[in-house]
Parts: sequence; C-alpha cells; structure tokens
Amino acid sequence: MSEVAILGFLKNNESIPDSGEFAAEHNPDHEEVKIIIKSLQGFRYIEAKELKRETLVLTDDGKKFAAEGSPEIHFFSAIPEEGSISKDDLEKKLDPSVFKIESTQAAKKRWVAMGKQVSRKVQHVEDKVKESLLQIQQGLVYIVFKAYLLSFLIRGWTRYSYVEKGPNYAPKRKIFAIDLTRENLHNWKELEFKEYNFNAKGQPLDAGHLHPLLKVSASLFFCPSDQQSFMSELDSQVPTAFDPFDDANAEDSGAGTKEYVHIRVQQRNGRKSLTTVQGLKKEYIYSKILKDFKKEFCCNINKMYDTSEEKLNALHKELESLKSETPSTKRRDLNIVDMNYSKENIDKLHTNIASLKQQMGRA
Repeated sequence: MSEVAILGFLKNNESIPDSGEFAAEHNPDHEEVKIIIKSLQGFRYIEAKELKRETLVLTDDGKKFAAEGSPEIHFFSAIPEEGSISKDDLEKKLDPSVFKIESTQAAKKRWVAMGKQVSRKVQHVEDKVKESLLQIQQGLVYIVFKAYLLSFLIRGWTRYSYVEKGPNYAPKRKIFAIDLTRENLHNWKELEFKEYNFNAKGQPLDAGHLHPLLKVSASLFFCPSDQQSFMSELDSQVPTAFDPFDDANAEDSGAGTKEYVHIRVQQRNGRKSLTTVQGLKKEYIYSKILKDFKKEFCCNINKMYDTSEEKLNALHKELESLKSETPSTKRRDLNIVDMNYSKENIDKLHTNIASLKQQMGRA
C-alpha cells in the first residue's frame, strides 16, 4: 500500500469518507494508511479530518477462548457423560488458574451439579461466549453489556480520517529540491525547491558564562511584578506583633498605659503560685508596693505602718534580707515574696531610705 493508491483514488472520487473502510477494501494495514495520510496532509496534497470511534479489542485470554472455546465448555467436557467425577480428580484434568471461573460459570448456567461429586445436568450445551468473542473480533459487535465478557475485552478508541483533495493536490507526489547541487544545474528552472521559513529561529546554543547552578537561580528569579504581588500578599497574611495585654490596655480610661507586675509567692507549705497584678500606676512608690504585697500574700499582717520611723525600720530589714538572700534561698519559716534580687531593686530601697531620713531630719 502506497500513497499512490490514495492520490489515485482521489483523482476519480471527491473524498474518502472513512480511512478504515478504505483500508479494509484495499487490504492494507490501517496504521500504515494513517501514517501516509499525515504525510500527505503536511504537504497539503490532501485535507483530512480525524474521526474517533470506540472499538473493542480482545485480550490474550479473549483470543484464546475465541479459538479454543470458553472456560465453562472445557469444564463441561471434562465431566463424563454417564456418572460423576470427584472434584479433586476434575481439578487435576483442568488448568488450575481458571478452574474457579470454569466451575462458577458452569454451575451458574445449571450445566452441572456441584458437590463432592460433579455430574452433568444436561447432555448438550452451546458455547455462546465463543460466538460473541468471534463476533467482537470480526467487528460485528460494538456494545457488550455482560460483565463476564467485558473481562476478556479492552475498550479503546480508533482514529479514522475523512480525506479530500487539498490545494496542492496532484496524482503523484512531487519531489522538491532542497538545495542547488551539481546535478540540478542543467535543469534548475524546471525544478521546484522547498520553501524556506526565514522567520524561524535557530536552535538555541547552550553557551554562556553562567554556571549550571546560576542558570537554575536565574530561572527561579522573580520578576518585579511577581515579586511585588508576592510581597503584598505576604504583608496581608503576616499579622503584626501580638500584645497579650492589648485588650486590657484598650479598656484603660486614659490615665496612661497600665503596667503589669508578675510576682511568685512562696507559701508556708513550699508551693509556689504566679500572681498577676494589673493597673499599677508609675507613681506608685516601690516601698508601698512591696509593703502591700507582703501584707496581702506573705505576712498576713493586719495593720499598716503609720509613722516614718516604722517605715524606715521596715525598709532597713528588707534591704538586709535582699543583700543576704539569693533567688535559690528557701525560707520555710516566713512567707516571702520571690522578687527579682537585682541591683536596681536594692538601689531603689537605698533611695527610699534616704528620702525618709530627709523627711525625719536625719539627712
């Protein structure tokens, strides 16, 4: 089968309605016909349109059963016409890989009686499965509804073509000259040369100064527009700094930003708990804060210091305890506040003591 047959057929006919039927009439391979049609279409000798049609193709097992018979026929033929045969002996006579299928289909069609002994219920049967497979193989059946038959089939698509003459149609393909050679010099006026596409770009050269890793980096680089859109999305998704006391600050009445003090309190039994005191103003003097905390959480005292002398003595005692104790010291005999024993706190106590001395005339 050559392209001459297709071009010659179109010389006397307007078109080829179906390339599959054309291949069946002229006995070529349809795949070869499709290759020739694509080649002629590229040079615009013909114009072709693709047509899709669903087809059924037999599997290897389907081809075997179409030639030798269905599995249930083999199972039925292995059973003697008179009497019965044991299931084990019958399995030895048949292919063990399809024995289950054979026995199931034969029993389903009520050809045999299954048990410890297997016997025939009927004497003559028809192999309709083989007949159906042969019809499918010959292309006479296109739709199958039985699930048992579908196990032997492959559903696929075959491409056919509607072929007609093209703008450059000729009964025979012309050979175009690609280049001007010595043999073509004497008749170059009569030759037809292949057209060149001067707008086509050449093959890109793999050359340059970039290292292979730098080439990868360049291919992954963001253009300015993409980078700007990416950063804008990032800014909208990333939240601002989280302030756990933002709600409390919002409820403030305008007296200034509230300060939050966290103090660990050690009880007599050794257990510690974290206490948070909110809303302390900056002008709240340190000595009063310390005294009120000791009163509420530690010493459980019932009276307030009234005179400056008592305040001074209390601050002296607290200063000595801060100098002598460390954060790891545990005083089980007294209730103490686990404060931050830093130089800043001690300096504040010194300042308060000096101010009290000035008030009492001892400066």
